[in-house]
Order: sequence, then C-alpha cells, then structure tokens
Amino acid sequence: MSPRRIAASVAFALAGAQVARLKDEPAGPGANYPVRLDRRPVGTPFTTQPFEQLAYVLDQMGHRNDARTVLMHKERLQRAENRRILKQDGRPIRWLLSVITDPVLRFTIGYGYRPVRSVGLALILIVGMGLFYRAVWDAGDMAPNSTPILVSKARVEAAETHPENPAAFWLQPGLAGQDWETFSGFAYAADLVIPIVNLGEESAWAQSTSRSPLGRMGWWLRWFAKGLGWIVMALGAAAITGAIRKD
Repeated sequence: MSPRRIAASVAFALAGAQVARLKDEPAGPGANYPVRLDRRPVGTPFTTQPFEQLAYVLDQMGHRNDARTVLMHKERLQRAENRRILKQDGRPIRWLLSVITDPVLRFTIGYGYRPVRSVGLALILIVGMGLFYRAVWDAGDMAPNSTPILVSKARVEAAETHPENPAAFWLQPGLAGQDWETFSGFAYAADLVIPIVNLGEESAWAQSTSRSPLGRMGWWLRWFAKGLGWIVMALGAAAITGAIRKD
C-alpha cells in the first residue's frame, strides 16, 4: 500500500499539534481537510484545537474559504459532543434546545461562517411562496385589502358578474380598479419574507378565506412566512455583524 493511502486510512491523535505551514495544494472541497482531522482513534475525546490550528494556517496561506469550512466542521462536531454530554448528564431541556437550534444555525448561516446562506434561503422562500400565492390569485382568492373598496358598487358588481376571479376582472383597463396596485405573487411573497421591505403588495391585497381552501391556506401561511422571514433575516444580520461568535 502506498504511503499516501496508508496516511489516508490511519487515525491520529492530533490534540495539541501545531502546524506552521501545509503543502500549498489546491483549495476547495477536494482538500477534504475536515474529514482528515476527524479521523481520530476510537475513544479519543473531541478537542477543538487541531481544527482551530488548521483553520489559522489555512487562513494565513490565503485559503480562507477552506478555513471557514474547517471551522464549520469543528462547530458541528463540538455541538454534537456538547449534546452527548448534556444527554449523559441528564439535562433534557438543554439537549432538546440544542437539537432544535443546531440545524437552524447550520443551514441558515453556517454557524456564522456562511451568512450569505440566509440570502439564498430567503430567495428560495420567496420563489416558493410566490408560486403559491400566484395560484391563490388564479383561484380568485385574493381581494383588495380595503373595506371601502370591497363594499363599493364596482367591486360588488365584479363579484356578481365574475365570481371565478372578481379581482382580476376589477383590475382590467377601463374599470374601477385599473389604478389599484397590480398583484404579483413574488412581490407579495417578498413583502412577507423580508420584514424590512415594503413593496406595497401586502397592504394592497389580502386572502379571501371564504371562497376556497387555497385562500384559507394562504391566510395561515402568511404568518408562517413572516415568522420564518424574521428568523432568517435576524440570523443573517447577526452573522454579518459578528453578533454570533465564530471563534
């Protein structure tokens, strides 16, 4: 067996080890640094020092993305070890809290090392919600978010003559609603998911809960979208500003 294969299959105890420089091999997923560090002898307690040391060296060599990957892997293993200790010590509440928050922090901001993930997650939410609310609109379950308009003669006539989608008919050029805010499913979803943005869609339109199940689902879903949006944006802002510790 070649020395490289032997090195790849042997477990090492690296606690306390210090490295001044690594062979400047190509950075990226192919480097596989975290997997190498995690290959420790059975029964050896987890320690963060080898990960911190490797991340420091990689950062000094200019492989900053690899350094962040190593620190993310360290954070995941450290949290898993903490959960093992909490379970062993009989602390179910803190163990459950860690089980719930760990995947949230991991996938939304990469434990603070990948804050851009929160932007990607927000975009996924907006696209998904946008498609759903477009279907709600097509089903005729969106109505102007204004009581005077809802009881106006033109709007009542639209509901009577075009019950399949009164809002779409009411918005047509030449009719009473031609100057009202045009509905966009994606803009409406963005209004819900991004709390600091006001595109005017949510203030102009609301779901009708008495026409079909889609409208009722949309009414409840908007509260979920708002709550999830606040969480994602808050975590992203905390990661960017450093409020979530990364060291």
